[in-house]
Amino acid sequence: TDDTGLITCLVHLSERQRKELVETYTALFDRDIYEDIEGDTSGDYKQALLACVRPPPETYCKALRGAMKGLGTADNLLINWMCIAKDRIDEVREAFSVMFEGEDLASWIDGDCSGDYKDTLLRIASRECLKFPGVENGVTAQAPPTQEEAVKRFNRTFNDLCTQKRNKPDELLIIPERQQQELGCAFMYWASRSSVSPNLDMAGMWDMTNALSMPPADDGPDLRANFPEG
Repeated sequence: TDDTGLITCLVHLSERQRKELVETYTALFDRDIYEDIEGDTSGDYKQALLACVRPPPETYCKALRGAMKGLGTADNLLINWMCIAKDRIDEVREAFSVMFEGEDLASWIDGDCSGDYKDTLLRIASRECLKFPGVENGVTAQAPPTQEEAVKRFNRTFNDLCTQKRNKPDELLIIPERQQQELGCAFMYWASRSSVSPNLDMAGMWDMTNALSMPPADDGPDLRANFPEG
């Protein structure tokens, strides 16, 4: 096995690219990439490579179940993975049931935890996740070196998308990954300069929305209403 080649190929893939890789691999070689990784590697290395090609919700499911399976619960792992999975917990709930023959994530938590700790995890496990058509989780674009470039790239992409929607108003506009990343680069620029980097603080949100010509009515109540922290 060319380990360096495998790692290089897999670790930088976006989620959409992972899906395309799995489908293209099967189409080209009439083989299953998961089975080939399983057959050519072992141990933690194998699990790491599989995590690079599986859909993230499936990886989260295996990690969450592993943290609770057997004698005792690996609380630190369970907390970490619940926090990582929280923004896609609806997908995780569904995948958990499919992967583990109808078992329920909340039931596992209920049986393995107790008290306020259990209640907190159950709230995360049952939270509603808002979804937007065509939007993929995770911005991988690097922060532009200047504000001018961030604004230029955002505006160019935003205007292109507006033109597409104007030309076909009745069609659902699915935003390609490349354009998602171009829009996200503006967020990355201001987030890289925020007090809570790599996240965006309230001051950064105010500066970004003003620079992109779509600010809230004020930098007080309206900003907090539109972009609540936490």
